[in-house]
Amino acid sequence: MHKVTLHNRTATALTTCLLFTHFSLHSVQDKCAISITPLWQELEHKNERIEQLGGKPILVAQITFKKRLQQPMYLDSLQLQWHGPTMQSLAGSLYMKSFDKDFVPLERHLVCDGIWHKAEQKLILNFGSRQTLSAVNTFYVVFRLSPEQQTAVKNGSFSLLPHSLPDAFRPCASSATLTLL
Repeated sequence: MHKVTLHNRTATALTTCLLFTHFSLHSVQDKCAISITPLWQELEHKNERIEQLGGKPILVAQITFKKRLQQPMYLDSLQLQWHGPTMQSLAGSLYMKSFDKDFVPLERHLVCDGIWHKAEQKLILNFGSRQTLSAVNTFYVVFRLSPEQQTAVKNGSFSLLPHSLPDAFRPCASSATLTLL
């Protein structure tokens, strides 16, 4: 009889601990969100610079991070995994949205230029300096695409890799995909 009671107490304590852990993860997840909005907006450019830049600059996405946690969180890179036909190269840049203005690809808003990892088919965006995340942070992704690449990126999608995100945002990354039509 004593063994059964002890076993039940242990089981109850373990269940309580597991429920508390699940609740904590769930509440953190509810306080963080990532949204990726596909865009396809050709940016103004000079024809003679298209080849220098590696293609026509196109605003392809808006990535918004929202958090309702008081603890400071930082972002120092983003990685976009490509799911589609193999691409030999991809030129992309990440810009920070100015709080009260529409997007303009100005140097002062540039966070970083990306590096294409051909073998892993992902765009790595390593920030020059880590960004402190406030309640809402919006970034813009600009690709420089040749006509062939414009067709290719419309036949696949990108996903945000969770390992480059702060822990609280990692569960959100599974639903953060970008399909360009």
